[in-house]
Amino acid sequence: MPSIAQEDIICYKMFEVNPIWSQLLMTPYRLKVVRSNEFPFTFVASSNKCVTPIFVPWTKTIHYEIGPGFIHAYTSKILLNNLSSHFCAVLCKIHKGTKYYVSMDGEEICASEMVLIKIL
Repeated sequence: MPSIAQEDIICYKMFEVNPIWSQLLMTPYRLKVVRSNEFPFTFVASSNKCVTPIFVPWTKTIHYEIGPGFIHAYTSKILLNNLSSHFCAVLCKIHKGTKYYVSMDGEEICASEMVLIKIL
């Protein structure tokens, strides 16, 4: 089940940098384009119906697979420290009251809406 942010949550999103025009950023998997000169920019999920419940028989619990449509990011900048020059990390914020999910290992987060603040 999704959580609702009780306060603003800071996170970090990875983008691919356009080799010709560095202000043009693109999400690596869904290829959504964002211009860094438009920051702060609110990124809104394309769908709220991308959550698939999966029953895990050996634990007798339900886990949720978050598919494309929600905005995926990382909970720590450390996870993005070794990016190649073709990628950059962007500081983001999930506003209080936003639906979000955190991965089982706590390293990834995804939300229905995320504000892109600045390139790190």
